[in-house]
Amino acid sequence: MKYLNANKRKTKKDAGFSLIEVLAAMVILTVAILGLAHAGTESVRGAAAIEAKTIGSIVADNQLTLARFERIQTGNRTGKSVQMGREFEWRVETIETPIDGFFQLIVSVIDPVTDTVYVRRTAFVRDEEQI
Repeated sequence: MKYLNANKRKTKKDAGFSLIEVLAAMVILTVAILGLAHAGTESVRGAAAIEAKTIGSIVADNQLTLARFERIQTGNRTGKSVQMGREFEWRVETIETPIDGFFQLIVSVIDPVTDTVYVRRTAFVRDEEQI
């Protein structure tokens, strides 16, 4: 009966991972981590843009409401508004329509730093005094 040699020599194949295999695994892991970090950053950036547009919508709605209570005059008005700790610039453009006594209001809410238009709203109002 032959006994199995317990101290059998390991071949090169059984010795473990080669340096190239370890480096390849590290490259794959690095690419995966960078991809996840980029996805997280884009998610945060997207959430901030949605928040800015939502708050900008509130500013635009406020300006439309205020314009309905004021005397209608054609032309442009501009101003600044602070909502939830953020500053927004707004512009209200009043344009005459072909129908007497009706005006078109265009409200644009703009980021004062980048001049990006967050929201643009349009409404039509009737000036009771001109009808």
